Amino acid sequence: MSPESPGHFGITAKMRWWIEAAVLEGKPTGVARFLGNVLRVWSSSSQQPAIELLFRSKPAHPWTDLASAFPSHFIPFRFESYLLWQQGPLRRRLRQLQPADVYLGPNYSLPIGLPC
Repeated sequence: MSPESPGHFGITAKMRWWIEAAVLEGKPTGVARFLGNVLRVWSSSSQQPAIELLFRSKPAHPWTDLASAFPSHFIPFRFESYLLWQQGPLRRRLRQLQPADVYLGPNYSLPIGLPC
């Protein structure tokens, strides 16, 4: 399969993804386990898309290796509020990055006005 040909579900190696990975920072939840395991599979795949992870801080155990497996952006925020981080510092940082084809926000909300 060439990098241009669609893989599973039409994902190609040339697609650019931003993945909101802040769910990997705390105690593992169902969403964190799902995302962490998908990222582990993609990190060992020869057909992985171009993935960039978006964090507030370093990922927690057992996901610490994922920040080095993919290009990662650490966007700190002084408050605990996930929603304020997502709609403030994260949104501003996304405007500075090269636009993505896909944005995966596993926490059921997305930054307003995504440049995808």
